[in-house]
Amino acid sequence: MAISGIFDAEFGVARMAARFPERAAVICDGHPTLSFRELDRRANQMARVLAAHGLGKGDHVALLCCNRPEFAEVATAALQCGVVLSPVNWHLSPDDVAYVLDNCGARAFIAEGRFADAARHAARQCARSLALCLPVGEPIEGFGDYAAVLAGEFAAPLEPPQLVALMSYTSGTPGRPNDVRQLAEATPFVPLILHFA
Repeated sequence: MAISGIFDAEFGVARMAARFPERAAVICDGHPTLSFRELDRRANQMARVLAAHGLGKGDHVALLCCNRPEFAEVATAALQCGVVLSPVNWHLSPDDVAYVLDNCGARAFIAEGRFADAARHAARQCARSLALCLPVGEPIEGFGDYAAVLAGEFAAPLEPPQLVALMSYTSGTPGRPNDVRQLAEATPFVPLILHFA
């Protein structure tokens, strides 16, 4: 999967959507290519979904999925509404996925359907703190409907966009995964192209 320039202020999604609306923003094998216009629209809708569920600056959204367009949508949405993105390694055990959600204090959890067992387990363990659980790809029992929730929101951006942070986790070998927070305010985001295998 390739994601072009989603974090940079000068070349961010909204600016790229205005300048080059039909240019490819997300290319991922097995999925339709998203243009900057489509990515901007869907990220704006997801940002509104997160805000509608009470998430704001400093809250965490945990994301358990492989390389797919929804990763870029959620990552961009998190930046736009000041939510901290906490990607969850899909190789982790269900207990470690639950640990990551609990440790970061996730208020929202978005998981790919192929990891349904780990996602359901983590969602049950962290039910009191989660305001939103959505699946991508296949449905997950007890989770909402990603496409339907997005479709119900306006595509206009929230004002003003706020860069906050990314909170990743190490593999935890040996032991539990360890958090690594990267603050956007302390990190100069430059035009970037991320390539994921």
